Amino acid sequence: MNFRVIFSIVLLLTLLVGAGVSSAQTSFVCGSAPAPRLVAGSQGRVTPGLPNVIRSQPFRGSGSANLGQIPAGGVFTALAGYGPQCGDGMYWYLVTYNGITGWTPEGSADGAYWTEPLGATGCTTVSPRLSIGGQGRVTPGLPNVIRSQPSRASGSLIIGLIPAGGVFNVLNGPSCSDSINWWLASYNGVTGWTGEGQG
Repeated sequence: MNFRVIFSIVLLLTLLVGAGVSSAQTSFVCGSAPAPRLVAGSQGRVTPGLPNVIRSQPFRGSGSANLGQIPAGGVFTALAGYGPQCGDGMYWYLVTYNGITGWTPEGSADGAYWTEPLGATGCTTVSPRLSIGGQGRVTPGLPNVIRSQPSRASGSLIIGLIPAGGVFNVLNGPSCSDSINWWLASYNGVTGWTGEGQG
């Protein structure tokens, strides 16, 4: 190998590692935002006070257009399969309200909730603690099942197990079914849905 090829490979690896560190910092840390309590696939309501903005991307700024607002008391639907995304130190959900689909923050970066879960889906009793782009670990005890679909229904096949202490990557979710928050997870080469907990 000549010097140029080696230099190019080292430069490419440096850029990739730098990009990975940058994205890890934004996806794992969400400032002092309150713990997420909305559930994708269920309804939420804007708390009394100011309206919640709806944006084209899960952050504020020039790259995220203002699409509309949800007034105080307004009921919206958090779309299934799009769990909280961290942007500007806040958790954002992809929602639909009054014909508008976009991202709205669950609360402020300093710990105040601007929305609340509405209509028990069976999953709202346990607030999701995992987040897309993050990692999770199975608690001590029995292994977590990995399923082909986010439910225990007969069409949802068991495709793997995550042992106690096993660390997995969170790809998407949560999706509520059977009173369980299900997350699309990747563990040891197997990708499927695993339950976070139960009320």
